[in-house]
Amino acid sequence: MTPEDQEKLKQLLLKDKARLEKEVKTLGSREARDFGEDTTYAAGEEDSDESEERVTHEAIREPLELRLKDINEALRKMDEGTYGKCEKCGKEIS
Repeated sequence: MTPEDQEKLKQLLLKDKARLEKEVKTLGSREARDFGEDTTYAAGEEDSDESEERVTHEAIREPLELRLKDINEALRKMDEGTYGKCEKCGKEIS
């Protein structure tokens, strides 16, 4: 991969990263969605609509977070100069 191609890819990844971070933030962080103590409902009496919404948000958020993790890993490798190289042998990947 030429340095120019890698820079183009990096810019695309940064753009995608910003979009994903915004989407994940909109859905709420995993910590913010932990059930914890809920004083609104007695144990086991959570509103079914709220419960369904949590499950839906989790199902949407998880793949976004995984994609974000992959993008961050690719950007890290680009910064280190190891992007596009085999992790085992260090040879350039065609």
